[in-house]
Amino acid sequence: MPLKLWALPNFAGASKSYEFAVDEIVDNSSESAMVIDTRESAWLIYSEPQFQGECDVVESTANLVATRERVRSFRPIPRNTPCIALFEHSGYRGRMRVVTGPTTSLGEFNDRVTSVIVTSFIWDLFEHNDYGGKSVRLRPGRYRDPAAVGLGNDTLSSLRPT
Repeated sequence: MPLKLWALPNFAGASKSYEFAVDEIVDNSSESAMVIDTRESAWLIYSEPQFQGECDVVESTANLVATRERVRSFRPIPRNTPCIALFEHSGYRGRMRVVTGPTTSLGEFNDRVTSVIVTSFIWDLFEHNDYGGKSVRLRPGRYRDPAAVGLGNDTLSSLRPT
């Protein structure tokens, strides 16, 4: 599931492939554009180091052109298994926890989730531990604010794929 970056449009210039998260791109290039190729995977692309700043989800897209300033860190999102990415801040920022199966308690993430990306399967999210309280069902997609789909901000405590 590599992510490949080119210095110039049309897959030209120097390129580099990545398999794992990079918390800060160190680049002395004077080029202003970058081409991103993620044909077989999904990645979170951040405008700031340490997975901060604005976040874009890039899924199975070839030849996405971004300014070099917009790509300062990135991390992959697992595929082909139940998968949901939970973020402590809006806009998919801050600490992230990836969940790939039923979870009766989110532990340190309990009541701290502010944005969610469902990458595969349908998920039921619950406001209390052990699948209790109010729940919502989310299909694959991006949810910048769980309150918009009926679950309050920072109220998620357990979840499971259906």
